[in-house]
Amino acid sequence: MHQFTPADDALIVSHALGDGTKTVFSRLHSFQRVDTDSPSFSIKFVLDGVEYYRVNQHTHAVRRGEFLLVNRSQSLEIDFSAQEAVFGLCLYVNEALIQDVYHNLISADARLLDNPFGAPGRTFDFYEAVYTVQDGPLGGFLSQLAQQTNRQTGAIAVDQHELYYQTAERLLRSQQHVLGAIDRLSARNRSTRKELYRRVCIARNLIDTDIQHDWSVAELSAQAALSEFHFFRSFKQAFGQSPHQYLIRKRLQRASDLLRSRQYTISDIAFLTGFSDVFAFSKAFKKTYRVAPSQYRQQ
Repeated sequence: MHQFTPADDALIVSHALGDGTKTVFSRLHSFQRVDTDSPSFSIKFVLDGVEYYRVNQHTHAVRRGEFLLVNRSQSLEIDFSAQEAVFGLCLYVNEALIQDVYHNLISADARLLDNPFGAPGRTFDFYEAVYTVQDGPLGGFLSQLAQQTNRQTGAIAVDQHELYYQTAERLLRSQQHVLGAIDRLSARNRSTRKELYRRVCIARNLIDTDIQHDWSVAELSAQAALSEFHFFRSFKQAFGQSPHQYLIRKRLQRASDLLRSRQYTISDIAFLTGFSDVFAFSKAFKKTYRVAPSQYRQQ
């Protein structure tokens, strides 16, 4: 069942390829829905606003620039209400299409022969979590897709077959990275490693959402429901850097984008990216990019 509150600017547009593979663009202020036993995998991508989902007894808040990956045959609830319109893209991809893409990937790329999903024809089981557009090949592809989506009409300026083949390929490649991160965790039991990864991802997404905040290990570990040491060790094992190093990297990535845009002064950029002052920003930037912010802007 589904229910949404009518509004003058409400819009739902569906682009279907067939066999459960489709894309749904939505611009809504309020929406409630329960899906049971969907035959397709789905990617819930939020362009603007916040959507709330409940899957497998876990509640997920999916914010702007984030997406939730949901396996097929899952029971899912969505419920949100907002003053400003919430823009979303939901991509449904059936398993046969993913199997076809997977078969071609392992045939063309020997490095994927050890893919943990097994031989073509077997059921896929992706890691369900909230990801950001910075996460792997799929995140980057969705970021590009957002730019090709007309928010007034819901039209997507991409060939339908190209859209779904690219989605499936990037989904498979992104999951390679995720499963590698899970396997790097030191817990013996795989189900424990998956739960640990889910918890450190909660903390990582908090950092991604607010890079201006000086996140402490105590704050992040509390949100991940782990002891400080257990959280710190698990975060570093999964992502190859400490929470503080990850935060600084995200700040500098954002700063480099702002420098290229030429819309802000260097002082403004230091403030917008959470640095205490221009000196601290310039020092961190030069250490990473080997040039001062002013020189980087001129390149």
